[in-house]
Amino acid sequence: MKKFLSLFLALVMMAALVPAAMAEETITIIWHTTKEVYENNLATNPDTTFDAVWSVVPAFEEKYGVKVDVRAVAWGDMLSTAVSMVNNGESVDLVQANDQSFPVYPARNMLLPISDYVDVNDPVFTASATNAFTFGGKPYAVGAVATPVVLYYNVDLFESNGIDLPRDLYEAGEWDWEAFRKAAMALTFDSDNNGENDVFGFGFWDTDYVHFLASNGTSNLIYNADGTISTGYLTEAGIETMTFLQNAYTVDKYMYVSASGDDFVAGFKNGKLGMTLEYGFAYMSKALNGDFDFEVDWVPMPRGPKMDVNTGMCALTGWGIGITSANPTAAANFIKMSCEREAEFANKNNTAMNELAARSVFVPIGIDKYWDNNHTVFTGLRSNEPVVNFLTIAEEQVKSGFESTMSN
Repeated sequence: MKKFLSLFLALVMMAALVPAAMAEETITIIWHTTKEVYENNLATNPDTTFDAVWSVVPAFEEKYGVKVDVRAVAWGDMLSTAVSMVNNGESVDLVQANDQSFPVYPARNMLLPISDYVDVNDPVFTASATNAFTFGGKPYAVGAVATPVVLYYNVDLFESNGIDLPRDLYEAGEWDWEAFRKAAMALTFDSDNNGENDVFGFGFWDTDYVHFLASNGTSNLIYNADGTISTGYLTEAGIETMTFLQNAYTVDKYMYVSASGDDFVAGFKNGKLGMTLEYGFAYMSKALNGDFDFEVDWVPMPRGPKMDVNTGMCALTGWGIGITSANPTAAANFIKMSCEREAEFANKNNTAMNELAARSVFVPIGIDKYWDNNHTVFTGLRSNEPVVNFLTIAEEQVKSGFESTMSN
């Protein structure tokens, strides 16, 4: 009996020493890319392809002996999939933290505090990501890199019209809103002499006014330390920004106003648009692959009157551990490995972009009624409605949306 009891206690002690990462054989990750898509991208562009999941899975499984179950869904379905799985009590070990999933995840108690499982001060994790995914004083996700939104421009179009290149202006410290405005107006003209302009200086997504807010030192959504949200809409910088953009549409008329929201993408590729906004290297990689018939270059956002440096917004993504995780320690191990590899890849390929990202800002938009607020702002910019009027409505929609998010 004593021998049996001793053996039993020894087994219990050994079990206690087994890392929690080995407690379950699988971790479940909700992700936006299938293995097939990743492998096709890798085969086509091996030097420029990195995936935060698929580039990591083989090494992770080999090192930890834990299988990775990737639930691949459309990017826009990751949030709803996570909500549904958590509500059904299904194990969700890892979710991507991004602008549309915050503050939904922490507000609805869907994530474990990340600092319970990883050292958020580890240099592999960028402080900007940790800060961006902190809610109510607690960090809920970490990430390794940030991708700034930059201004791309058609070098050939600038040169053929005798316009100073944004790159030269930026390096001379002269790339500001007024320089941007002058260039955009000079690039807006009637190329076929039919009486209507068909080449325009600038075009962007109908959500991208936020980048101009950031370039002038404010934001559409501001996370406060006490877990509340405010906006910079009705600040001096906010009103100044929206007035500048409204004038671009209604007075200067250099905006590429298309029938549908993404026509500007084709417009830029077809040489009908001088400047646009995109995430870092989104267009440079295409230019290197010969997708454009003209030279492409990029610069940071033009500097607003309230700023003494060129900055803007960046895309930040990170990893959060689901509240229903069956294996949070294994999830934390995956986060560390993924971030290490992503940082190594980014530092090797995107040095200049990474330096810009360090001074860029990030604003999550995952609140109820956000798109109502966006519609109010965007339609107001295209109209002659007083700026303060539509910004007042938009600010109330943000406040109401945040209250709704917190109560659901």
